[in-house]
Amino acid sequence: LFAILTSKMHMTWVKTVGGRLKTDYRYSAQLCYNTFPFPTISEAQKAELASLAQDILDLREEHFDMTLAEMYNPETIVYRGYWMLTWFVNEFVKRAGGSTNAEHDFDKKLPAVPPGCEGLIVEPYWSPSLKRTEACGAMLGFTEKHTIYHIYRAIIEGVNFALIEGLKGMEKRAHARVMKLTVSGGGAQSDEVCQIAADMFGLPVQRVQTYETSGLGAAICAFVGLGVYSDYDEAIRKMVKVTRVFKPDRNNHAKYAVLYRKVYEPIYRRIKPVNKTIKKLKKGDIYV
Repeated sequence: LFAILTSKMHMTWVKTVGGRLKTDYRYSAQLCYNTFPFPTISEAQKAELASLAQDILDLREEHFDMTLAEMYNPETIVYRGYWMLTWFVNEFVKRAGGSTNAEHDFDKKLPAVPPGCEGLIVEPYWSPSLKRTEACGAMLGFTEKHTIYHIYRAIIEGVNFALIEGLKGMEKRAHARVMKLTVSGGGAQSDEVCQIAADMFGLPVQRVQTYETSGLGAAICAFVGLGVYSDYDEAIRKMVKVTRVFKPDRNNHAKYAVLYRKVYEPIYRRIKPVNKTIKKLKKGDIYV
């Protein structure tokens, strides 16, 4: 019964027949439950439904401390993210009289810097996260060989390392593997950035016809709401076009995997006490 009542088929029936009260679905035994046209199914089909429903209940019990929103919203956020590139270019290139098209110029220099930026690693917490409130940004591993282009690429790699960390957490909670990535936003405009992402994640990275995918998603919702398309699956098939796929370089991915495990992953734990002290200093809680 749980499997049927939470199925897409039943929810579509509720949405169509019951309607809404404000933002909530209207539901009653007479209006929705007793009138639901469910076909006769075999004992084998009943057993399969029961097994699938039990999988959901087992997962909820395993993560009893999480709300449904946390369980079903597999989102990871790197605050600031690729904005850090804009910050870097504005503060250290354009402010010094550099090119107004610096981001494009820097992207073209990225292939000249090897994966791992010859030991330069960025901890990309230019803004702290909700779970890591004491976190601060850091650049580690500077030597005389590092150039402005190393820093630019290290920021990109640092953001991606943080996203990889988030992806691993999502896969662990979902007991599933992500097989491909879709990119959007400003960084998706750069072929070089997309290729670095593919190499770091070790997954195909696909790009659709626009980097403004929030607007595309809103348009999809509108067309489904207007009845132009029968459901979201049809709207996505008709409105979303993959224009390019970036395939990972396996040699580069192997290097990044080692860097993530042996360098990036331990950084946060190692510098956390220092970050806490810095936070107290900024608040004036410690006097030197």
